[in-house]
Amino acid sequence: MTLLVKLRVVPPAPWGGIIRLFSNMDLLKEHLTDEVKLKIESKYKDRISVNRSRDNGTGDNLKYYVLSMFPYPSGALHMGHVRVYTISDTLARYHALTGKQVFQPMGWDGFGLPAENAAHENAIDPAQWTRENIAAMKQQMEGFGCQFNWESELATCEPAYYKWTQALFLDMYRAGLVYRKEAFVNWDPVDKTVLADEQVDSEGRSWRSGAKVERRTLSQWFVRTTQLAKDLYDGLSDPLLEDWKDIVYLQRHWIGEPNGVSFDLELEPADGTNVSPAAAAAGGGGGSNFLNVWLAEERIGLIGNQAGTFIGVKSGHFLVKNKSEGSAVVGFVRNPFTRCRIPILVSDCIEYDAGREEKLCLASDGPEETKLSRQHGLDVDSNNRGDYSKQWSKEEICTFAQKSRIGGYPVSSKLRDWLISRQRYWGTPIPMVHCGSYG
Repeated sequence: MTLLVKLRVVPPAPWGGIIRLFSNMDLLKEHLTDEVKLKIESKYKDRISVNRSRDNGTGDNLKYYVLSMFPYPSGALHMGHVRVYTISDTLARYHALTGKQVFQPMGWDGFGLPAENAAHENAIDPAQWTRENIAAMKQQMEGFGCQFNWESELATCEPAYYKWTQALFLDMYRAGLVYRKEAFVNWDPVDKTVLADEQVDSEGRSWRSGAKVERRTLSQWFVRTTQLAKDLYDGLSDPLLEDWKDIVYLQRHWIGEPNGVSFDLELEPADGTNVSPAAAAAGGGGGSNFLNVWLAEERIGLIGNQAGTFIGVKSGHFLVKNKSEGSAVVGFVRNPFTRCRIPILVSDCIEYDAGREEKLCLASDGPEETKLSRQHGLDVDSNNRGDYSKQWSKEEICTFAQKSRIGGYPVSSKLRDWLISRQRYWGTPIPMVHCGSYG
C-alpha cells in the first residue's frame, strides 16, 4: 500500500505551499538494506518533480546559477566528487525552495595529458577513452540523486564547446595579447610535454611525473600577462574576495606588486652575426630577437636619458655560452629611445632584482658596476653613444613602449608572459594555420 500525505504550509511558501510525502508501507523495514533503498528511490524518483527552473507566471523570478568545477572523466567517481556535488546540490535545492529559477549544469573536463597517456597505454583513441569514461561516470552520478540540468550537459573536448575557447584565443590574438615565439621551455621527459614554471618544484622536478625537468627550445604560444599585471593585482582588493584570503595571498605572490616596468629590447650580437632566434627568445620578450629587461619605477628614466649604461647578466644566462665572468661583451641590445647600443656583460656579483637574471646598470650603482664600466670603457665607448637630445619623462617612455608593443606596462620583476602551449595531441586545437612560406 502506498500512502500519499499532503501538508499545507502556513503562511503559503513561495513555491506554492504544498509538500508531498510518499511512503510505501511495505518498504518500511527495520533495517534499510541497499536493495530496500533502491526500491524506495524507484517509488519517488519519477513522481516528485522539483522543478528548479519553474517560473511563477510573471517571468520575474530571480535566477540563481550554481556551478561546481566540472570533473575530469577518469572513469570512476570517488568520495571527493560526492562531497563537492552534494554541497552544490544542497545549495541548488535550497534556492529552488525559495522560489528562484535555479540552473545547475554538469559538464566534463575532457581534455588533458592523463587521458592521452591512458589512451596510449591502452592502445585506444583518447576521444573514445574519454567518452566511455564520461558515460560510466554519468551513470554513477545519476545514481546518487543530484538534480543537475542534464539537458545542458557539455564536454570541453567536443567542438561545440571548444569553438568558444578558440574564439577567445583569436580575440586575444587580434588584440595583440597572444603571440608565438621560439623559447627555452621546461620539458618533462616522461610525460613528453612542456611545463609552466609553476609546475616545476624547487628541486627541478615535474609536479606530475617527478622526472628531472630538461631545458629545450620549442616554438610556443604566450599570453601577455605582463600587460595585464596591474589590473590583475588591483582586482585582488575586491571586497567580494574577503572570504578567499588564502587564494588572494597565493595570487598576490604569483603576480607580485607591479612596482616597475619591463621592456623588450632588440638583441644584437657582439661579433656581427645574427642572434639565434631560439636563443634570443629565451629572454622572455614578445618576439624572437628580444631581451626582456625590467626596471624599478624609480629607474625607468635611465633607459631614455642616461648614457654609459650596460646590462649585466648572470653566468647562467641563455646569452652566456662559454664566456667567463667579466671576460667580454656577450652581445648588445638596441635602446629604442636613443638608438644607441647597450653592451651586455657577465657578472654574478651584481644585485639582481627578484626573479631576474638581467639588469640595466650604471657605473654609480655599486663597486661591481663601477669595475665593469671601467674595464670596458663604457664612459667613452662609441658603441654606447646615442641621441640624448630629447629628455624623456617616465610617462613618455611607457607610452612609446606600449605603442611600439615592446612593454611599458606596470609589472613586478617576477611575472613573465604566460606560456600556454603544450606538446600533446589531446588538447584544445590552437586555431592557427602554419604556412611553410609565410609562417
